[in-house]
Amino acid sequence: MGSGFALTGGPRGRTRVGTASTADEVALSSLQIRAIRLDPLYQGGDYYDTGSGPFEGLSLARGIGHFTYRTSEELISDLAVTIRRVKIL
Repeated sequence: MGSGFALTGGPRGRTRVGTASTADEVALSSLQIRAIRLDPLYQGGDYYDTGSGPFEGLSLARGIGHFTYRTSEELISDLAVTIRRVKIL
């Protein structure tokens, strides 16, 4: 995980961003950014006042993030619960 942080400013305020990352973190972050930017409703980032937004891209980016912050044991446990539920149905 990143050990340094930088602050970036934008129209919505300051954001804390990691400045030191592993190659895996950089790759996954790039995928998250691409998921958001490729959503047709991203509109170049100018969607705040449109009443709409890149919700599908954001959802995909959150899913990628969720996956990266879980341990193998947690993911296996969740998968086992899902498999048991499917067998019951």
